[in-house]
Amino acid sequence: MLETGGRTVIFTGVTSTVRCLGGAIGFTAAKFAAHGMAMDWPKIGPEDIHVAHVVSEAAKPSRAVRAA
Repeated sequence: MLETGGRTVIFTGVTSTVRCLGGAIGFTAAKFAAHGMAMDWPKIGPEDIHVAHVVSEAAKPSRAVRAA
């Protein structure tokens, strides 16, 4: 990633990432693990790497996606 000039990693998740919703314990555990990795990566990874964990409940398709 660094060799090609990239310096940003974005993890996406939903509310289940941070609290379990009924019947989704496996999904919640997996998403929480990704959340933990996103939180720790800047501490253990290479310098100048930016990491974000974005929680989004409902992604709405853009006009370009709807038109395709």
